[in-house]
Amino acid sequence: MQKFEAISVLYIDDDCDQVIEAVDFLELICGKVYSATEPKIGLELYEDYGPSIVITDLKMPALSGLDIARKIREKNENTAIFITTAYTTEDTLIEGIDIGITGWLKKPVEPNELETKIKTVYESFFTNETITIAPESTYHIHNQILRVQNEDISLTRKEKLLLNTLLRNAGNIVPYEQIEYSVWHDSFMSDEALRTVIKILRKKIPGINIKNERHNGYKIEIL
Repeated sequence: MQKFEAISVLYIDDDCDQVIEAVDFLELICGKVYSATEPKIGLELYEDYGPSIVITDLKMPALSGLDIARKIREKNENTAIFITTAYTTEDTLIEGIDIGITGWLKKPVEPNELETKIKTVYESFFTNETITIAPESTYHIHNQILRVQNEDISLTRKEKLLLNTLLRNAGNIVPYEQIEYSVWHDSFMSDEALRTVIKILRKKIPGINIKNERHNGYKIEIL
């Protein structure tokens, strides 16, 4: 199990048992871990310590996870924010996109999902190392450099945006609405247009594990 010493995490959930379970695991893989069972205290901890990642439950008394994300985004655009929930609605997904959250975690939150999110954030923001996304294929999110079998492979703007969006949510389904907003922005995204970009990525990156979850979206599994 890899230890990400540079990562600090704030975990907020009004379910004490959920917090204890998550914190016990996060302390094994992160440098610093803070937790709160009240949203207000969670925001105070954020102000005091400025963690690199905030993981918050969606539904809580007084302030929701989206409320917390909105307040954080008013001050910092770089903090990675993940929201945990048992289910989401289309309106909730769109609101999360508008706020600029990093991704979602399905409850109950599994340790391997937490580790995947932490690893993705670490590799994206705290190292100059590239992510291995398929056999003999690496990609650096910030530099947007794709190498396959030690050769640089060019990507179009939409291919880069889609790959970035999937990688920032590695291991989890990215809803169609979020893909449309992140890649097509204010333009209409047809099913055929999305499938075409996915097909090209699969051709350029042999062995890349991009899965379609019918009626839900796409997800990528990284090595």
